[in-house]
Amino acid sequence: ARHTGASVLTFGMAGDVRISELILDELARPRFTLDTPWGKAEVALSVSGAHMAMNAAAAIAVAGSLGVELDAAVAALDEAAVSGMRMEITRLSSGAVIINDAYNANPTSMAAALDAIVAMDATRRFAVLGLMGELDDPGVGHREVAQRAEGLGVDLIATGTDLYGVRQAVDPIAALGTLGEGDVVLVKASRSAGLERIVAALIEP
Repeated sequence: ARHTGASVLTFGMAGDVRISELILDELARPRFTLDTPWGKAEVALSVSGAHMAMNAAAAIAVAGSLGVELDAAVAALDEAAVSGMRMEITRLSSGAVIINDAYNANPTSMAAALDAIVAMDATRRFAVLGLMGELDDPGVGHREVAQRAEGLGVDLIATGTDLYGVRQAVDPIAALGTLGEGDVVLVKASRSAGLERIVAALIEP
């Protein structure tokens, strides 16, 4: 920003488009206030994760800079959905919640997804995690994710790799056991791992 002759518009917890009063509902869907150069707005998202508030602020910043009315931009955000297999939530008939985030993964997105399930109203939290590809140091990256899961009290079930530092489950679904009300299961890995098959088996046993 200091080195450009272009106009600069910032966003985040501070800046020109500023998030405040951020809260998460029982499925970790963000509700927050946005203060912008074009006015103040209350925003409610249908996607899960506190990190989605940052994405929303970025979208509002772009929309406002292009002349879109603030009310129209916020209304669009209220209905916005992410592409398939990105924090995609399904509630089973048993009451358990399955989160399909199997489209992609890296240490940063893993941390965001783990934080999201911890913010959800649940009594047990599981993370079925597969390989994160294309990391400069795969060993360190996977261990950092495992340590974060442990620190957050999330039961990690590794599949397809031993890099997390825990023995991989031959049958991740069996490792989960019987799921019911109060259980949340995150399924996440890089796209190459194909963990959507686990989601499909959980949803349609």
